[in-house]
Amino acid sequence: MCELFTLKNTQYLREVLEEKNIPCSQISYPTSIKGIFKFFTLARKIRKIKVNILHSYFEGADIWGTFLAKLAGIRVIISSKRDMGFTKNKKILTAYKIVNPFITKIISVSDAVKHQVNLQEKVNLDKIVTIYNGVDINKFRNSSHYKAFPSGLRLNS
Repeated sequence: MCELFTLKNTQYLREVLEEKNIPCSQISYPTSIKGIFKFFTLARKIRKIKVNILHSYFEGADIWGTFLAKLAGIRVIISSKRDMGFTKNKKILTAYKIVNPFITKIISVSDAVKHQVNLQEKVNLDKIVTIYNGVDINKFRNSSHYKAFPSGLRLNS
């Protein structure tokens, strides 16, 4: 069974998940006493349903998600890095240095991102795996949209 816990829950996301019968709960950052109580309650719920993997994107989810995973006993923690991290301030980088030892694997979308994570966050390169973003352009070669592109903009495979 798959269940999604998210910090942001859009109408589009709810519709897609509902169509696929995937339960989704919106959670919030534990920034108040009430939030901290909800955080520990969620950790108990996650421990009870025996979640196996936590996969996070972006700073807030990476940092709070790792703390949550450790509290809930989740053994596999995956963080996805999708940008070069130029907006990360000293506070965020310090938080990453605290949680990164608990993260099982980091997925980067490019080798440049991989090396930036290594440089900024001092993560061993062996812990970072690159999975490139990509689109199979062959699916679109025969479409009218592809043919509408000027020949200089068409991609060669």
